Amino acid sequence: RGGKGIKTLNVTQKNGPIVGIKVIGAEEDVMIITQTGVVIRLNVENISTMGRYTQGVKLIRLENDEEKVATVARVQNSVDEN
Repeated sequence: RGGKGIKTLNVTQKNGPIVGIKVIGAEEDVMIITQTGVVIRLNVENISTMGRYTQGVKLIRLENDEEKVATVARVQNSVDEN
């Protein structure tokens, strides 16, 4: 409507600016890698779905203010059948 877009996140001083967004399906996982080499892999089905006017869900706790997320990747959810 009028080229203004849709609000996706309530940005505050507490949660900081949006630095990236990925569209991820329920059958995928998300992998987060920090600049210090910490890697976590999360199943998307275990992440809470939030509304447009919320502040989001914290997926990784960084050790200090200096540490930053280097990259976020979508990966296919692999289910071990054994």
